[in-house]
Amino acid sequence: MENNTMKFLAYEGMVKVTCVDTLKLVQKAKEIHKLSKTTSKIMSNVLTIGAILGADLKNEIDNLTIQIKPSGPVGTIVCVIKKGAKVKGYIQVPDIEVPPTLEGKIDEKAVIGDHGTLYIIKDIGLKEPYVGITELINGDIVNSLVGYYAKSEQIPTVLSTGMLFNEKGDIKCSGGYIIQLMPDATKEVIDKIEKAVQSAPTITQMIEQGYDLVKIAKTITGDNDIMMMLGTIENEYTCDCSRDRMEKGLISLGKKELQEMIDENKSVNTKCHFCNNNYEFTIEDIKQLLKQA
Repeated sequence: MENNTMKFLAYEGMVKVTCVDTLKLVQKAKEIHKLSKTTSKIMSNVLTIGAILGADLKNEIDNLTIQIKPSGPVGTIVCVIKKGAKVKGYIQVPDIEVPPTLEGKIDEKAVIGDHGTLYIIKDIGLKEPYVGITELINGDIVNSLVGYYAKSEQIPTVLSTGMLFNEKGDIKCSGGYIIQLMPDATKEVIDKIEKAVQSAPTITQMIEQGYDLVKIAKTITGDNDIMMMLGTIENEYTCDCSRDRMEKGLISLGKKELQEMIDENKSVNTKCHFCNNNYEFTIEDIKQLLKQA
C-alpha cells in the first residue's frame, strides 16, 4: 500500500474522500534533507497534505504551492504539488530538534511557534495565480488548513495526518485523509460522517494495523458502499530542477550582477532547495549567460 493515493465518493456522491499512504514519499524527504525527528513529523504533515491535494489537479501544467511562514525557529516550510500527487518540499532549518512533550510526543509547536501565516498558491493556467492566505493557529498546520477551507472556500472539511517512528528511529508509517462535504450533503449524511470520524481509530493506528485505503475510507465515512474514483495514484517525491532552469535563474539576475560575478573571477554554485542537487557555473559559463541577459 506504500505511496498510494485513492479518491472516493461516499453516500451517493454527497461526500468526497481522499486517502493516502505516504511512507516512501516522507522517507525520501527525510533522506534528502537530513531531517530530524521533529522536522520529519512536520514534513510528513505537509507532504501528506500535498499528496492529498495533488490528486485533484487536472492538468499537467497545474501546480499548487503550500507555503508556511511560522513564528518559530524552523523557518519557512514549502511544498509544491503537481498533477498525479507529484510532491516536493523543504524546511528552512531541517535539522532542528527539541525534546518530546511530557506525554512523549514530538513537539512540533516548539519549532513552528504559536502563530504565523499559511499561503495556498494555485497556478492553473490563468493570468495570475490564486493566492489564499490564512492564519497559522497555535502551530497546527492541519487545523489551520481546515480553517482555510471552511472560511475561504466554504467547504466543510475533515483533515487528518499522522506518522510513526520504529524503535530504530526510522519512519514506520505515514499517511492521511481528507473528507469534504458536497453542497447537497444532507444532515443525515453529515451526522453519519461525524459519528464515523469520532469512532474511527487515528490514521496512524489504521495504517499501522494494516488497513488498506479502501478500508480506511469505509471506516472514516461509515459507508460500506463507498465508490472508488479513477483507480490508484502513486504519489512520489519528485523534483523537476535542471541546469537549464538554473541558467534561466542566473540570466534573470541581469547584466550588472552577472558582470560582477565575472569581475570577482569565481565560479558560482547553485543548489536546489527541494532535492539538494548542485549546479556549478564556471566564469566561461557566466560569460555565455551574460550574452543572453
